[in-house]
Amino acid sequence: IDRPVIINVNIGTTVKGAVDNLDRILRILNNLNIPRERYHIHCDGALFAMMMPFVDFAPEVSFRKPIDSIAVSGHKMLGCPMPCGVTIARKEHVKKVEQRIDYLNS
Repeated sequence: IDRPVIINVNIGTTVKGAVDNLDRILRILNNLNIPRERYHIHCDGALFAMMMPFVDFAPEVSFRKPIDSIAVSGHKMLGCPMPCGVTIARKEHVKKVEQRIDYLNS
């Protein structure tokens, strides 16, 4: 493979609430000696990511681990009355795609 792979980790699927085992995925990558620069991990936390910090014995999903981004749905757990999503990514990745936008009259 000539490019890094993107691994999508589910943190609570909508229908069944399934949570992928992030620690197991990281162990497999480590056991296969896949260097960190050869993969990106995105955590799709649309349903459970906002709850997990408050659940006893829930697996840790944080940027202390080698994840690159996480997404949550505001309309599912934040009570937003309309569909909305929030994605948080490591600054190094944002820098690669960011664009400065000058607003009018500001």
